[in-house]
Amino acid sequence: MFTQKPPSRQVPGIISYMEYFSSKKAAYSIYFSIVGIIGLLSFIFNSIYTDIWNFFYLILIVIMFLAISGIGILLAIFYYSKRAPILGMPPKGWAVQLNAFLSCIIGISLLIGQVLVLFFRNIAFQEVFFILGTIITYIIGFVIYYSFTTAGTYGNLILALSQPVVGILLYSIFTAQISLIFFMKAIIFFCSCALIFAIPYARSMSQVSNIYREATGMGGYPFIRAFILSMMTDGNDQMIESFFDRIGVGMDVKIQYLGIRNFTTKKIKGLFFIPNIHFGPFKTCGSSDLPEHIYRKFNYITGTTVYHTTNDHSQNLTSQEEVDKVLEQIAKDVEKLEHDETLSWTNDIRNVSRKISNSAKLIGTEIDNTAIVFLTRHPLPSDDIQAAVGEEIRKISEKYGFKDIVIIDSHNSIIGDEILIKPNSFEARDLINVSEKFLKSIKKENNSEKNIVQYGVARDPLKKYSEKDGIGYGGLLVHMFKDTITNQKTVFVHFDGNNAYVDIRSYILNMLQNRGIERGEITTSDSHTVARKFTRRGYSPIGEKIKLETILEKLETLLPKANQDLEDVEFCYYSSFVPHIKIWGDPKYFDVIMNTLQECIRISQRLFTLSLILPTFFSLILLFFFYQITDIFNLF
Repeated sequence: MFTQKPPSRQVPGIISYMEYFSSKKAAYSIYFSIVGIIGLLSFIFNSIYTDIWNFFYLILIVIMFLAISGIGILLAIFYYSKRAPILGMPPKGWAVQLNAFLSCIIGISLLIGQVLVLFFRNIAFQEVFFILGTIITYIIGFVIYYSFTTAGTYGNLILALSQPVVGILLYSIFTAQISLIFFMKAIIFFCSCALIFAIPYARSMSQVSNIYREATGMGGYPFIRAFILSMMTDGNDQMIESFFDRIGVGMDVKIQYLGIRNFTTKKIKGLFFIPNIHFGPFKTCGSSDLPEHIYRKFNYITGTTVYHTTNDHSQNLTSQEEVDKVLEQIAKDVEKLEHDETLSWTNDIRNVSRKISNSAKLIGTEIDNTAIVFLTRHPLPSDDIQAAVGEEIRKISEKYGFKDIVIIDSHNSIIGDEILIKPNSFEARDLINVSEKFLKSIKKENNSEKNIVQYGVARDPLKKYSEKDGIGYGGLLVHMFKDTITNQKTVFVHFDGNNAYVDIRSYILNMLQNRGIERGEITTSDSHTVARKFTRRGYSPIGEKIKLETILEKLETLLPKANQDLEDVEFCYYSSFVPHIKIWGDPKYFDVIMNTLQECIRISQRLFTLSLILPTFFSLILLFFFYQITDIFNLF
């Protein structure tokens, strides 16, 4: 078995667990747990200090923190969530979790102050650290609201101030210190300390924006806000797609089809879609969910399968509007395949054959002078194959007299980082050489007899799993072809997912061979609806969450079903163009996005860790002098 390596991309640990906090149950559990724990600990510390078990104090503290969080939650949900959907109610929004986190900072600071009160017997420490907590909460809150929400300038300020202001107000009421002098002191402390934090923070945050601005002319933070909104909520892709639209370029996009229909009834039972479109960048934005739309629309055809061809993120569609144009053309094309009697259907195809050239492997056939090839570098890792590599293979097919060629990137081998295959690389040369080897051999055998085949298909939607587990709406499909003369079978196993661990292909092919099926291939659609996780890779390849054992069990059922479904069929190759579709165009744009996000994560980590230390220290010293606390300096 191959050892899987983690990707080199770094993601802070806490971000990796964000999906566990997104449910309504988790959100309210966090909210009430934080309030309860802070209230209980504060009550215990207060009881130790005063020697009185004051349950009225416990009630006041619980009410205070419920109100501190609650005001922020209500303000976010009922006023700002329309402008910033990420601030909606769970599970669609994160208002509850965010405000619970911010109130937790104030609570922890208060508890630290109470511990110092026990040591130094000076109640002023409690007030000092409570105010310090409100200052840190304001700073962190403002950074979060500014960086990751679309609440606007005044919205960011008001939301960040809501918890500190309510906290200071309620603290002054509960401790009977409500006076003009207290508020003046609190405001002076607050503003002075906020200024201390602002100096290092402003410079750091500008670095994030510069990366995206230098590449696109647009600010980095507006893009990050749009990214977070799209990634952490559902149905809010318009903002990020507006960025894609601004950098997009128009081009005519080719869509290829292979129709397979019952020889007698003429009913289509298998339909392969190969759009020259990349299904990215993530979740439902751009063209990520194009495969899902196709699977849903043509669900009545059991063998509906969306394949990945030679392209990368530069062929992402810019918006759902472009997806709709493609779907409209696809609907017309399928209507034509189903009902146009002028189309040419054939019931004989070239025998399926395999070729190898160094690292590249190919399995393919020929139907009506159109070559159909499946490419892989397994067990070596590979991800996308750039369009220019596919174009070279197309030119070779024209040289050998083929009408057209369907190139399918099997997309079935990942170990660590995704490997992009670029023109003139040794990986590209191997793929081109193996393709030419196959095309040349087909033409040499031009006079040999073609074979009549039977076709059977079986599908499992894998409903137990979701996109977060690495599988899309299309699920798992098994396509079986049988040569009626030699009885030789060929099987194509397809996953509506994004790449697969190396062992998946090895074990499945071994399973097929044990059943007397010598030829087969494993493919994934490269659907990016599964790219919706805050992890190093951002998605789960086949084999990570959906384990090998489960897949083999499913195939134990699907292979007999596909075999039972075998019947005489005929084939039709068809292609069309969708005119002037907007795609990303620039192959470096995806790198710009990743670099911007990586810089944002790096800066955010620094702002929430090391950069907090020095300003917090100076703020604390300032507060000690304002409160004339000298006890702590006596330790030194």
